[in-house]
Amino acid sequence: LAATKQHIKPHDSNTEYVFVALSAPPISDVPVKISVSNDAVIKLSKLDLMFTTANWNSLQEVKITTFPNAVQGDSTGVKISATASGSGSYNGQKSNDVYITVYRP
Repeated sequence: LAATKQHIKPHDSNTEYVFVALSAPPISDVPVKISVSNDAVIKLSKLDLMFTTANWNSLQEVKITTFPNAVQGDSTGVKISATASGSGSYNGQKSNDVYITVYRP
């Protein structure tokens, strides 16, 4: 289970993207739950992804929208995590975390 970015610092736009894929073919379907440490500062387009034997290596896009006016202080860090569930070897696996720094305007 892998995410394509580890550090994101959106400046000019309030939108960024992260992409998630499996690193090897699964035996059966693999549901993946996306979580965020501070949903007041960012919103994700998807919180649930599904990987199958047919799409396991296709990057699935998660759109990240930031809300800089919700930041307390000059900036805040937010962590996005992806965790697989279901049966098989992916159950409980986590991706690398993605860290976003959101700056107050």
